[in-house]
Amino acid sequence: MDFSRSYILNIFIGVISIFALIIFIDVSNINLNPDKSTKKVVQVVNIEALKNKKQKTKKTDTTEDTTEDTTTVPAPQPNKPDTSINMSSVDDFCKSNSASLNESCAKLTKKNCNATSCCVVLNGEKCVAGNQDGPTFKTESGEDITVDYYYYQNKCYGNSCPTK
Repeated sequence: MDFSRSYILNIFIGVISIFALIIFIDVSNINLNPDKSTKKVVQVVNIEALKNKKQKTKKTDTTEDTTEDTTTVPAPQPNKPDTSINMSSVDDFCKSNSASLNESCAKLTKKNCNATSCCVVLNGEKCVAGNQDGPTFKTESGEDITVDYYYYQNKCYGNSCPTK
């Protein structure tokens, strides 16, 4: 009993001080657990919903064009792949390599070059970026490229196409 009577005032002052400190921290909005991790966006991914194809149809009783959903999507059958989605690797090649298409086309074989819609076989020798109108780039290392002929999807274009 002697101990509690002699130190009761000191204990009371300590408890009041702790409560006052807690109230001060709360009122001042001091965060004692700051977020130490800095978050950084590494990649943004867009997810697009797949929709049914819409076709334009013309009503016979009016002169207005209307868009109606005239296709139906069959229910997927077990263990059968869905063939309604375009899974062409050729189309994917052209879309995914658009920034460095010329370098990407140069790595293709002549057969694969002719299979794409974004590369041509120039003068029967090398694969470069292009389409049915010819190579995309008309110069290489600052010098003009001589275009005698080119193959686009196995069809020869130009004035000097070799005869078979």
